[in-house]
Amino acid sequence: KSSRQVIFINTSPKERRIRMLKPMSAIQEMDNDSEDLFFSGLNERYAARPESLEDMCLATFAANYCTDQREENSDNDHQPDVDNKNEDDKKCERITLKDGKGQMHKRQRESVIRFHKEKEEGESKYRNLLMLYLPWRNEEEDLKGNHETYRSHYEDVYDTILSNEQMYTHNATIIDDALAELEEFGPPVHAWNLLAPGAEQQQGDQEEEGHVL
Repeated sequence: KSSRQVIFINTSPKERRIRMLKPMSAIQEMDNDSEDLFFSGLNERYAARPESLEDMCLATFAANYCTDQREENSDNDHQPDVDNKNEDDKKCERITLKDGKGQMHKRQRESVIRFHKEKEEGESKYRNLLMLYLPWRNEEEDLKGNHETYRSHYEDVYDTILSNEQMYTHNATIIDDALAELEEFGPPVHAWNLLAPGAEQQQGDQEEEGHVL
């Protein structure tokens, strides 16, 4: 039984995200004025999702769909997913993306999503939340919408974001808190008892005999 895959969602602005260049052999076959030099990443594929997934947010899309890596599928324009090696895509539901971006298939088991969390209040924090939990097509237009700030838009659609966020952040918060506590205080005392179950009894015996200072 395989463990759940983990996928990172890059919520940085488009101009700050790193993109993977297509092979030089493919670039050389393009027209001289072609600007299609990069593989499509997760965010681009999400924006090209079919109409049937119109109301799905980026977090849910990332957790449930991955690229089709079968060699015979030459229509895909995807940056390879590194986490779908155990997926048997022939048994999974398939979707066709818009704008000629190929196909993807639904994961047999929902992945764990990870993303950068803005700890300080500010526009970046609200932009990230909108990007993850509010359905959008054009991130440069839809994330702010008709609002002057990301925060204003976030407050206007708070219920939608909260509903989607709660599906993914509960366990993530528990893990983050546990890691922070481990880093600050070290392993709890009972953890050593699990690693060396006889040590506590031995220490108690030594204390009674006066051997432990």
